[in-house]
Amino acid sequence: MGLLEAVVAMDKNKTAKLLLGFILAAVLLNYPVLGLAGQSSLVCGVPQLYVYLFVIWLLIIVVTAFLVNRPSFRSTDQPLYEEGKRNQLK
Repeated sequence: MGLLEAVVAMDKNKTAKLLLGFILAAVLLNYPVLGLAGQSSLVCGVPQLYVYLFVIWLLIIVVTAFLVNRPSFRSTDQPLYEEGKRNQLK
């Protein structure tokens, strides 16, 4: 399955949440917010900027993995694709 088919098959709600997560990550990793963590203080012997970057990076990965792997709440009675359309995607 290609990237385009995967995006089309994804729920619109999930896509919107991933887009919101991307925008939030971009804001958190840009200058005004990043400058707040750029102080010269140490956290357990590690510069505060390094701790901030690692925590934000880890949160981005965890939230993205949760959103992508979270099961959708579709009814099990209805197939995701009709049989004729499934063959067209391959």
